[in-house]
Amino acid sequence: MKKLNLLLLILLAVVSIQAQDYQISFTGRGESTQVGTVKVENLTQGKSVTLNGTEILHLVATSTGIIPMLETENTLRIYPNPTNGNSTIDFVATAIGMANIELFDITGKKVGTAQNILTTNGNHSYQVCDLRSGIYTVRISSQSYNHIGKLVSKGTANSEVKINYLGNGIIQITSMKLKSANAEKIMQYTAGDRLKITGTSGNYTTVVTDTPTQNKTITFPFVDCTDGDGNNYQVVQIGTQIWMSTNLKTTKYRNGDPVPMVTDDTKWENLISGAYCNYSNDEITGNKYGKLYNWHAVNDSRNIAPIGWHIPTHNELTALESFVAGNLGPSGSVAKALASNTDWISSSVANSVGNDLTKNDTFGFTALPSGFRVKNGTFNYLGRYAGWWSSTEFDLTNDSVWNRSLNYEYSYMHKNVYYFKETGFSIRCLKD
Repeated sequence: MKKLNLLLLILLAVVSIQAQDYQISFTGRGESTQVGTVKVENLTQGKSVTLNGTEILHLVATSTGIIPMLETENTLRIYPNPTNGNSTIDFVATAIGMANIELFDITGKKVGTAQNILTTNGNHSYQVCDLRSGIYTVRISSQSYNHIGKLVSKGTANSEVKINYLGNGIIQITSMKLKSANAEKIMQYTAGDRLKITGTSGNYTTVVTDTPTQNKTITFPFVDCTDGDGNNYQVVQIGTQIWMSTNLKTTKYRNGDPVPMVTDDTKWENLISGAYCNYSNDEITGNKYGKLYNWHAVNDSRNIAPIGWHIPTHNELTALESFVAGNLGPSGSVAKALASNTDWISSSVANSVGNDLTKNDTFGFTALPSGFRVKNGTFNYLGRYAGWWSSTEFDLTNDSVWNRSLNYEYSYMHKNVYYFKETGFSIRCLKD
């Protein structure tokens, strides 16, 4: 029976290894090269996992329905893994007695073995040396426990594999290695799934999206994005552009001067200088969706954007739209790809055009339906519309400006020319 169980474990490991699966590691650049935490969301399957920045994300193909037998956290650790030929195997023995360690190659052939009588419970360690390149299954067993793990080697040794017992307890050098070991977290993955990956390092948070096709390292561009009020914004990389992933909510220009808040409809309509408001003059809504600004605030020389950022031009917004459309295919919805997956109101009209904006956010732009304020002060379309100012005037004679918007009833991104600079729209800033 034991032989049958072992054969089954090896078979499962071999089948899963032959299936497509990838290892993803993480690093940072810019303000920080260290990654504190990573949240990975499989947007296709609706699943997520959170890792430490030093851990490896192991994407497991789901076509076989089998998850590979990997080391279990706090019971079996293999490091470094992958290795260049030598690895330490640290495991927890739950009972004293004979312990067997066995190493099998991908064909199921046993390539190494060792036995030791353990006289204490707790942590014990082995060292495996002179592994050739390949994928191996590690089994540590006794009458009371059974640990199975995967070991990947890039070694070039020509000698026989050696397995040495290092002892019990965590000695200082082993403790140091354990702290820096690259543990793995598993996420089910099917070829073509899109991942939204959020990396955090201290005050910096960056979102990237990817559809992995091989082992790789994800690099987060950690950049400072702090407005005049001291609000720190999460950012997202889309193509070569880095955007704020939420709407601006500052009440101050870059130099610290206040942007006036105007609630009265008549005063709003007659403004010829910068101002902001909250939707329906409700501060809670304004904090959630961002403030609404007239174009005079956009065009003020004191600059409303955070230092190192700017209000996007018409051409830069076009570049965003073009990149998203070019990476979706002919049947993709730019509106769905840019819209957040919360707060949008579904409707029969939206569903009839296949544009339900409650299942989306393919690129991490996370556009909330913040509505807008028309020239006469009326608020409209919260839950159904998101609109942003550009910095580009369309026609100086007609006093008109370009903007962009998403509407839950349409699959594309609108290019609008607004003749009323007193309209209140959201602002998304772009990294210089």
